[in-house]
Amino acid sequence: MAVESVALKLPTFWVSSPSAWFAQAEAQFALKSISQDETKYYHVVASLDTTTATSALSIITNPPTTNKYPVIKSFLTSAFGLSEEERASALLGLRATGSCPYPLSQLDNVVLGIDYAAMARAQTQDTDVQAFQTAITGLTIRPIQIHISGPVLLCDVSLGHPRPIVPRTFQRQVFEAIHNLAHPGRKSTVKLVANKFVWHGVKKQVNKWAQECLACQTSKIHVRSPVIKIPVPAKKFSHIHVDLVGPLPPSEGFTHLLTIIDRTTRWPEAIPMVQTSTTDCAIALIRHWIARFGVPLDMTSDRRPQFTSALWNEVANKLGIQVHRTTAYHPQSNGLVERFHRTLKAALKARLQGPRWTDELPWVLLGLRTVPKEDLDTSSAELVYGEPLTVPGEFVNPNFRLHSSNNLFHSLAERFAPIPTSHHGLSTPSIPPSLKNARFVFVRRDCHRGPLQRPYDGPYRVITPDP
Repeated sequence: MAVESVALKLPTFWVSSPSAWFAQAEAQFALKSISQDETKYYHVVASLDTTTATSALSIITNPPTTNKYPVIKSFLTSAFGLSEEERASALLGLRATGSCPYPLSQLDNVVLGIDYAAMARAQTQDTDVQAFQTAITGLTIRPIQIHISGPVLLCDVSLGHPRPIVPRTFQRQVFEAIHNLAHPGRKSTVKLVANKFVWHGVKKQVNKWAQECLACQTSKIHVRSPVIKIPVPAKKFSHIHVDLVGPLPPSEGFTHLLTIIDRTTRWPEAIPMVQTSTTDCAIALIRHWIARFGVPLDMTSDRRPQFTSALWNEVANKLGIQVHRTTAYHPQSNGLVERFHRTLKAALKARLQGPRWTDELPWVLLGLRTVPKEDLDTSSAELVYGEPLTVPGEFVNPNFRLHSSNNLFHSLAERFAPIPTSHHGLSTPSIPPSLKNARFVFVRRDCHRGPLQRPYDGPYRVITPDP
């Protein structure tokens, strides 16, 4: 497509106010009747000073084949449109409210911490917590000091690590701290919360709250596909699956994700990409996976051009990787990574409050890596590191030790031992009888949806149920 030749010189890009600069630039585009995407892109690039152009060098030297202008606009607006405090607040999930743009007390999607000193004080006033000290249960209640000269928190240590006994006033906050990270399913949320906290009826309460989560109900597709058995190697990171997700709405200039998942541990990576050429994918694979986990023996991918090119084959051959490609137009052949895509997108949809999915991605990945797998009864993080990762809001006492050093080594050896994957199927889908008496329902959008657009609207009140 030829670039429109129009006499127009935009002012130098305003680093201090990108939105205002693009507003006046688009006004000039309208006055000059400039409509072509490529023409707008080159006018924007021509207006950048040396410093700004350097920051956008990856896009300028390797521009996208389509949507050039939206990509450069999204990148510049994201990179320079927020102050350092605002960027940090956005990454932490903080929302602007009132006259103070980003107060640290206003949390949006992630409960970044729980005041355990306040919880300790609340324990002394909560009758349920006090009852745990005298009740006959399988718990082992011990007072754990939060920090040096700090208050004492009542915890259960029967599982080998301290689990705070949560007063009523903190129970919902604890649930949201764990569940809102990646919005896992009911069973996974129950396991996560019950492994880290204790209160009377914790499993029943958490199961109910997870079932009632509106973000989960509007973001997840409730269709289950049959499970296909695949051979699982005993050696970690010896067989990986790679794929691409996108195009996604531009966020900081990124429009795609290179996804990689290990077949044995299920450890996932999702790498934001501006470009998806074979070179870009190969560089991302080396920098973000091989540098951390070593060279795999086998790699499974689909037949998209990036993974069938001569360059990709050459990189694999030099690294000693055996490439396996799935059947064309048959995504089930790469079902492990395709299922991860579905879970990843559902979590992003549930967390998104705006267009910047790159700010939500780190939290989603942390959540997915710490969710116990149903067939393994452990998380991918535990299989990789030998112990769970600490998530926001979790109580951690670095000085607590229940086992002796000898028992600790045996425990670590058991954690690092290979855990075979169990093959399991799914029950026949059925419609729950309670649906006939439901007072509220969600309505599925059967039109074309964007990759991060929630598939359901609602809830809507049922006026007249069908007979």
